[in-house]
Amino acid sequence: MVVTIKEVAKEADVSTAVVSLVINEKHKGRVGKEKRKKVLAAVKKLNFFPSSFGRGLKLKKSRNIGYVYGLDNASDPYFQEMILAMENEVRKHGYSLLFFAIPNHNKEYQKFFDITMKTVQMDGLIIPSPSVNNKNIEELMASKLPMVFLGTYSYSKDATCIDVDNEKAGFIATEHIIGLGKKNICYLNIFGMGTERLTGYKRALETNGLKVRAGLIKDGFDSVQSGYDTFKKVVDGFGMPDGIVAHNDLMAMGAMKFVMEQKKFRIPEDVAIVGFNNTYISQYSAIPITVVDIPSSKFAIKAVEMLIDLLNGKKSGEKKMLMPDRLIVRESSVKK
Repeated sequence: MVVTIKEVAKEADVSTAVVSLVINEKHKGRVGKEKRKKVLAAVKKLNFFPSSFGRGLKLKKSRNIGYVYGLDNASDPYFQEMILAMENEVRKHGYSLLFFAIPNHNKEYQKFFDITMKTVQMDGLIIPSPSVNNKNIEELMASKLPMVFLGTYSYSKDATCIDVDNEKAGFIATEHIIGLGKKNICYLNIFGMGTERLTGYKRALETNGLKVRAGLIKDGFDSVQSGYDTFKKVVDGFGMPDGIVAHNDLMAMGAMKFVMEQKKFRIPEDVAIVGFNNTYISQYSAIPITVVDIPSSKFAIKAVEMLIDLLNGKKSGEKKMLMPDRLIVRESSVKK
């Protein structure tokens, strides 16, 4: 539970005004030495962290915009490219970018959130919707801090979101492989991510008269190694598929590495591969990977523009914006 300034004042036996002067370092000549000590002792005892939202109301604007993403994604080039594009864009509007890698699966997550997200002063926040749990998002929304979600946050109609049509993306990736004559196509998913791409994969199979087989669908993590390990599980349980749809470039590259090590299987003749995102990983891998292009830089720029509009009080008619996506065919899935 968040400690309030009133509780600190009660513990120190002073007024809230005195507490405010001390924590904002405006006590010189206004608050006696003994009272200041009492306030600091109460702050330490109650583990009090001043609310950045409350301070922001008095101090007006910090000119800081926050960006949160999962620590699991920190090594993904997609998010690195997004941060660079976001940094450049916020500077154009006279803001600074503060970014936080949240340890989503760590038991220290809640403590990290309470200390960092509630004490760092920001005017607005850009946040990938799967990276922070719903309880914390509800707290942030209740604070009235302007926010834009990268991806769909479906738990509130008031959330401003920017996304792609992920079901359509999953469909076109899978149908492309089906068009090459492939019939046993696996899907490598990422734990905790949205299911829309997987839904599109299943719909493409069913539309083309192919069965959805549970053994061809496996969950992994956002890394090349996990793509390798997750695909190996598919092969161990089912045999070598003739097509792979991977949730992103990193998983696609890991799966490709496994196929190439088997020697007797060729890419794309025996196994065709499609990923998502279109980072340099897919473009410059040993065999360039076909992808559904989901441009991180355009995403970042548009998210910043939408947040700036919110900060400037501009009301947009669209709470959710869908960015276009397109299939870029490369050597991993060309017909030979």
